[in-house]
Amino acid sequence: MVNPHVLVAIIVIITTVVQGIVTAVIRTRTLRRRNEYLRQIEEFRLMKRRQHRLRLSAFIRERRRKRMYRRKRSNDWWDNVFPHMDDEEFLENFRMKRLTFQYLCDSLRHRLQHEYNPINGVQGLSVEKTVAIAIYKLSSLAEYKLIGNQFGVHKSTVHNCLYAFCIAVTEELKNEHIRMPDSAEAKVIAQKFEGMTHIPQIIGAIDGSHIPITGPVDGRADFTNRKGYCSFVLQGLVDCNYLFRDISIKVPGCAHDATVFRLSNLFKNREEMIAKGAKEVDGMQVPFFIVGDPAYPLLPWLIKNYSYDGNTTAAMDNFNAHMNQGRIVVENAFGRLKGRWRSILRQSDIEFTFIPTLVATCCILHNIIEKNKDEYRCSWNEEVQNERDVPPQPDLEVYDEENEPVGADIREHLSGYLVRNFELRRSIRGVYAGV
Repeated sequence: MVNPHVLVAIIVIITTVVQGIVTAVIRTRTLRRRNEYLRQIEEFRLMKRRQHRLRLSAFIRERRRKRMYRRKRSNDWWDNVFPHMDDEEFLENFRMKRLTFQYLCDSLRHRLQHEYNPINGVQGLSVEKTVAIAIYKLSSLAEYKLIGNQFGVHKSTVHNCLYAFCIAVTEELKNEHIRMPDSAEAKVIAQKFEGMTHIPQIIGAIDGSHIPITGPVDGRADFTNRKGYCSFVLQGLVDCNYLFRDISIKVPGCAHDATVFRLSNLFKNREEMIAKGAKEVDGMQVPFFIVGDPAYPLLPWLIKNYSYDGNTTAAMDNFNAHMNQGRIVVENAFGRLKGRWRSILRQSDIEFTFIPTLVATCCILHNIIEKNKDEYRCSWNEEVQNERDVPPQPDLEVYDEENEPVGADIREHLSGYLVRNFELRRSIRGVYAGV
């Protein structure tokens, strides 16, 4: 007979085994259901993603091409008038001959060439049209909008053409067309100046001119000159052929000419920029020098006029009269510069921070035109004189500080040289001063 205790043990064991089997089966089924549920969720997500991509692709395929709104403008003047201009009409409109204009286009083509625009499907402006728009703006007092209407473009395009052209000119052509003469060239220039003034060793005349600007709101007082309007000071060194040999256009209008001079590269790098060479004049070795008005310091390489202070003698006035014949070249150069490029005559719609680049461009173009012997019309001077709202230049302010004795000795010696070798002259200022 089976022991009851053994029977109970067997039943417990069987029950435990059965429960383990049942639990394992239940866990397996539950895990399978969970995995199946997760798989279905992932398939649903993938299906939704595919549906979204299909809808997006269909939308892109069926979407209408975006239209760029462009106002219709007339290109009649550019297409029909510009190509048929004769030389006289071209000179009047662009202040240069067509050959000079073409030289600028060829020289700057790699900088101003516009590519096809795939967004609006429009080919960019040609180099010729870009240059023409910029030069037309520089040579006139017209606003961006009026020039845009003339050329059939938006006023912002005129702005972009002007900025691109000026930056390209200053970066590509400045070093070639505005440079100081070397010793050999300085001798030729000095001979021409001596023929004009009887004073040997002059290689250039220096002066300043105020370029009106629309002053900034902040710091306006720094740009306000003695005449009460805002300006930049253009300092120019000009040779006997009306060519700018050095320019400085970075100092605001409140500064004195002597301060502008001290801050210029010409003064800072005078040892490298002023040509070396001396000539014996009545027993004194006279170096190459430039001439200026009494607003500048008297230096061995910068000789200025005598001041009319009550102690001026006839010999001093005679020296001034001779020197003024040489100094007139810089005044004439400024006159021709502003006669051609009237955009620098008065305040304009050009941002004041861009004025130095624009003025430098005008000086470079001036030199290119003068080298090519393009005509300068006297009627342009009359236009400047008849132009309204052109502010006057500030009066001369004498500067008698920092004069060097060597410069005074050279000036005194040259004054005596003129008295001994040429007839005495009287300057207009000397006549009024009673010398």
